[in-house]
Amino acid sequence: MENEKTFTSFGAFGAAKKEEEKTQLQRLFDETLRDRLEQVPQGNYKSELPPIASISFSRPLGEHAKSMLYADLFYASEKGAERHITWTITNNGVMMGQTPRELRTLSHESIEREILRIVQSIDLTFWHPADIKIIPEQDPTGEKVEAGETRESMKRIIDSERLKFVEGQPGALFGFYEKQKGFSGYRVVVFPWGFVLENEQVGNAAFVAKLHDSIPIELEVLEKPPASRVDDAARDAIIATHIAPLLEQAKTRNDLVVNLGARRVVHNPKSWRESLGRAMQEYSKK
Repeated sequence: MENEKTFTSFGAFGAAKKEEEKTQLQRLFDETLRDRLEQVPQGNYKSELPPIASISFSRPLGEHAKSMLYADLFYASEKGAERHITWTITNNGVMMGQTPRELRTLSHESIEREILRIVQSIDLTFWHPADIKIIPEQDPTGEKVEAGETRESMKRIIDSERLKFVEGQPGALFGFYEKQKGFSGYRVVVFPWGFVLENEQVGNAAFVAKLHDSIPIELEVLEKPPASRVDDAARDAIIATHIAPLLEQAKTRNDLVVNLGARRVVHNPKSWRESLGRAMQEYSKK
């Protein structure tokens, strides 16, 4: 056949396969991250590529903030201690980093794919940074572990399943997070009837709150894909008019319940979907 390539050796075949994978990765990078490095919320994200447990994103300060992204790969040492190695991602698609002995079973390309998979799991068209403080103070009682929770989630490992669950709820308009904290702090998903605050850390739980005045949204707007429902100007206006005044009354998690009448939903691994979904449905009908 005309398009078939003939290889004179296994070495030539292997080199061609490697070049093809490199081209695919570059294409995936261009679709996912090029010119969008600064839009990736910092935070520690669950990995699906053992033995990497999670990958944490952060960015340098100053002039390189838009052209560079750091990815910390967390893994266990041979004795079980937590370790991490930092990779650097540039805007032209180059990912640079060492591979420690514990990760030698993984190819450089497989790690690149996992980094890009995690970024793809964050809908950058849905989530946006905001210059607003979200629950800036600790409750006087301090942190506690609820029934069904474990200290492991103190690491704030972000599970894309949790992101997708709230994003996919009927009527979700957009999500935003505190610019300086990224997904390390609380994130907010806005609905015409109210909003949901989410965070993976132990003791933080999720909160469902009702707006004083519903956001006027036409039915046909809600039929569009979430990323197309609200433009930048409308999003900023909604935050300023409907959300910010309420968050001003809620400096702590306890304030959310006492001052805003929010429902607290504990992060129980077995029932969080049902509990959170039920709370959202109830508040949407109030």
